[in-house]
Amino acid sequence: IRWSPTDTRLFIYNADTPDPVRYIDIWDGATGMLINRLPHEAAIIEDAAWSPDGMYLAVANSNHVTLWSVPPSE
Repeated sequence: IRWSPTDTRLFIYNADTPDPVRYIDIWDGATGMLINRLPHEAAIIEDAAWSPDGMYLAVANSNHVTLWSVPPSE
């Protein structure tokens, strides 16, 4: 769980799923609405960081880093 730098969006990763593809959910902190669901195959996320403007999310595990562009909520 990590808030964006603007404290308007939250990402949550739940690895407890039988599906081999897990998801990172991006939530709007003001409305509680799901903004985006990003597929992520790694079972473990070791670190994650938002860009200073909150437009990108980087997620790392021991093998690689994935960078997503996260559009602003409408």
